[in-house]
Amino acid sequence: MASGRCLEVCMPVMRLIHIVTGGAGAMPCCRLGRAADYSYIRPDQTTQRGGPNDDRHRQPLPAPGEEDAMSNNLLSEKLVYTGTSRVRTHLHICTYDRDGVASGSGRTWSEVAETYRPGKVNFIQVHGLCDTAVVADVCGHLGIGLLVQQDILNVGHPPKVEQHDTFNFVVMKRIVATGGELEPRHVCIVQGQDYVIVFVEDDTEFFTDVVTAINDDAFKVRMRQSDYLLSVLMN
Repeated sequence: MASGRCLEVCMPVMRLIHIVTGGAGAMPCCRLGRAADYSYIRPDQTTQRGGPNDDRHRQPLPAPGEEDAMSNNLLSEKLVYTGTSRVRTHLHICTYDRDGVASGSGRTWSEVAETYRPGKVNFIQVHGLCDTAVVADVCGHLGIGLLVQQDILNVGHPPKVEQHDTFNFVVMKRIVATGGELEPRHVCIVQGQDYVIVFVEDDTEFFTDVVTAINDDAFKVRMRQSDYLLSVLMN
């Protein structure tokens, strides 16, 4: 995927796991104290629930000292975004099957919910993590629990893959070259039976080529399920 503004390189999660674990194939899950299963399968079940690009407004970050006090999400039941991006939270959704594609965008789940269709593949992008209430609302409608929400908002979380009962969860880093330096950007992906949702801090166009491929039905992508879309995003 090319970008005229900067060089963006997506690091495959499995390669990261191999490096981090020294090839052991499993990395301890810091929260559960167990080895995570890094094979991914299509979940057997899922919940059946159903920002435009030019919206670049900024919103205030937490007050001085508040972010530091809450930087470890595991010590609280609150949701705190630990990054510094001021991009206002907004959503894009692309719903598809072999018969066609429908798209929508908005600042909240309620503004895109009509486009969401159980039984089809719903590709959802959440840009900007400042508004934790919006992130929580989106996750709540898709059955994504508090602990995963905290990981999504923790930009310092190391890469990992987790298999849950109804979805697979991936934390990874996207490397961006800006000003002659390489910077990691936090990316989280949740894949359920009929959806794939990506959470990113910035207003990147990194996934534009994926949406274009869906609209053009490149490589018959609309004939495939959500696990195939996950593999495309990871590579």
